Amino acid sequence: MDRTQPARALIFDMDGLLVDSEGLAAEAMDRLLAEYRLERDPDIQPRLLGRRLVEALAIVRDGYGIDDELDVLIARYSFLRTEALRGSVRPMPGALEIVERARLAGYPLALATSGMRIHVDVS
Repeated sequence: MDRTQPARALIFDMDGLLVDSEGLAAEAMDRLLAEYRLERDPDIQPRLLGRRLVEALAIVRDGYGIDDELDVLIARYSFLRTEALRGSVRPMPGALEIVERARLAGYPLALATSGMRIHVDVS
């Protein structure tokens, strides 16, 4: 990209930039672990940040020694996260303002996320 050219569009990441969802994701993970009578391990949790859901839950499965299939964990966590997100997601400070200013300036806008579509929809 030629840095002298103005931006033609803006792409925003969702989690952590537009919406504050990290605490809700942690709540869902805590609930999932509690179903297995487990608690969050400070050595495992940092390895989950920034990963796609499938990768993160594979780390959870292996790190905590959970015997269930990965698909089972994905389905259960997705349900728990959807429930945590529903009606609880708050915009990050300044997010609404910057999106509105960009929209009024005529920039095409897009949303980027590695999250599941259901989580985007309820956010």
